[in-house]
Amino acid sequence: MIERNKARITSIILILLITGYNCLNTENTKDIVKDSNSSMNNQNMVISEQKETEQEEQEENVGKIDKGNLSIPIDYDFLEENYGVYVENICTNPQSIFENSVVLSLVKDDLDYEKYMRSKLPEIPEEDHDYFVFDFNGDGVDDYLVCFHGILWSGSGGNLIRMYVEENGEFVERLSVTAEIFIEDPHKHAEIAVLNERVDGYYSIVLPWTYNRVWSYDREKGRYDSYKYADEE
Repeated sequence: MIERNKARITSIILILLITGYNCLNTENTKDIVKDSNSSMNNQNMVISEQKETEQEEQEENVGKIDKGNLSIPIDYDFLEENYGVYVENICTNPQSIFENSVVLSLVKDDLDYEKYMRSKLPEIPEEDHDYFVFDFNGDGVDDYLVCFHGILWSGSGGNLIRMYVEENGEFVERLSVTAEIFIEDPHKHAEIAVLNERVDGYYSIVLPWTYNRVWSYDREKGRYDSYKYADEE
């Protein structure tokens, strides 16, 4: 929102500057028009070159995952061939966080934040939340992937996702990322794939709305970290 406001302010300032400039230079109207036409011709040449470059990139990337198109789903054929897919989609059975006391305790601070914000801004709609169960570290104990959707959590990058993994009797947050997980409406999720690959005991995962990047556990950081695109060597 802040970035959008900055963009609007910048646009307004530019318009005012351009308007003022034109008013102060009415005697040079012909020169301005001439320069404007020249600038437009240069712009057209640049646009034409950009289109040619984009076309070349598209032809070069045929068969690869499109990193620049958020609507591209997971490329399972590529992942299966290069990594092996353990589970194609773990987001098939969304459950309410309010029906699980453990999950509720894990996201208590987030819910308190929502409550506080609504007390200050009553017009804010209710947020949506759900979670999925998966054993991310293969220890036989269910872990949780919690998804948040709403104005407080959804920005240009998507929606908030948190992963909680059970270790030594307690749950630890191992992933907190913004991604386009709610593709149409709450509880209709994009797919999240789990690969055969394991790093320090944790399964690597792929989120399609982060340009099909492979997310793997990083022991030094103590969390998952996106380290490469799925189609990179």
